[in-house]
Amino acid sequence: MDELKSFEQDIQKEGFKTENLEQEKNEDGTYSITISREDGVDYPLIDDVTDLIIEIAQNHNGEYDGWESPVILSKRG
Repeated sequence: MDELKSFEQDIQKEGFKTENLEQEKNEDGTYSITISREDGVDYPLIDDVTDLIIEIAQNHNGEYDGWESPVILSKRG
């Protein structure tokens, strides 16, 4: 759990918000956290963001398991 808390602190330094911190262990013995941050959607930027999350997770003996994104349509006048 200490590694998860340390990850949370480091990821917040990168502008992410933590949304869901599972205090109890998952079925496989791991902990999980949901993070969010608004970013652009071009491939180089998303790759950089993903690489950052992977690096920080690995620094805390964690594993990145993917991302989700809502689709927000722009208003056209």
